[in-house]
Amino acid sequence: MYPEVELLAGSMAVADDLTGLQQFFSYASIRKYIRKNKITHLVINTTEIKTIRNFSFFIPRKMNCTALVHNAKKLERSSTFIHILSKKIRKYFVLGDYLLEQIKPYKLFEVESFFPVYFPKATTKTILKPADEFWVITPGEVNANRRDYLPLINEVMKGRIKKDIRFILLGKFLIADDLPAGTMNSELWKQQFIYFNEQVAYDLFHEFIKLADVILPLIKLENDDMYADSRISGSFNLGLGYQKPFLLPVSFKKNSDLAPYSFYYDTIPGLINLIQDLFNDKVNTDVIQSNYSDSPYADLKHLAEKTNAFIFK
Repeated sequence: MYPEVELLAGSMAVADDLTGLQQFFSYASIRKYIRKNKITHLVINTTEIKTIRNFSFFIPRKMNCTALVHNAKKLERSSTFIHILSKKIRKYFVLGDYLLEQIKPYKLFEVESFFPVYFPKATTKTILKPADEFWVITPGEVNANRRDYLPLINEVMKGRIKKDIRFILLGKFLIADDLPAGTMNSELWKQQFIYFNEQVAYDLFHEFIKLADVILPLIKLENDDMYADSRISGSFNLGLGYQKPFLLPVSFKKNSDLAPYSFYYDTIPGLINLIQDLFNDKVNTDVIQSNYSDSPYADLKHLAEKTNAFIFK
């Protein structure tokens, strides 16, 4: 349990896999809890799920509601947001100033940017990073459908990258069957990659992020309809929170939130060259660190006050 949890005045746990009447009674119990504890402000995370759509009918009238939307464009065109959720929820956070600039929300909505860049500190120190190693970390589930894992691995396995550069695939590894036979048993693989067969525990996950030299979200170079102008990768929050340089596709140069802290590539071989250049000349990453010295994301007090003011508006 993290110290932040102890600051809660109360809590109520509700299963999230309920259907039918079970769901109805669950929502009714939440409504009862809200009224019993005289809760006046409600903050909802991850609005774009049916559970929240259904729960919105149980939110007491005149409740001051604020919600987070991951896909900012839904505030422009989603019938669920415009015709259903708008009855109870009029204030929304989007994940960054850049996304805020890309949308023209429905006239009923007030929208503010939110940067979730605070993380409870890891309580253990179990990782020893060799001083001469350069760690490239990709956070999240290792799923080839969402990121360019396979092109990266294929390029690294050509054997032209420095042995002291390690790629940390920081999530449950789901692509073993997609790799060429023998890849994971090779010495080259063991030398260059660290991976996990299960979900990575919180403390271990954040220890690795803290030790990263660069964050590589590995967002797909082609056919990217997941991010761009409507949503972000969770890797962005981690990199900003821990003040790490990013390696991003050139298409992300337009994202002004990340530009001062990023290096860009346009091909996977180009990415490999970029990583080797950064390994050889760490002055480049030092420039990024200097940019973070006056970063707005480093001022957690200001970010908290801004967030709080919007919630209680």
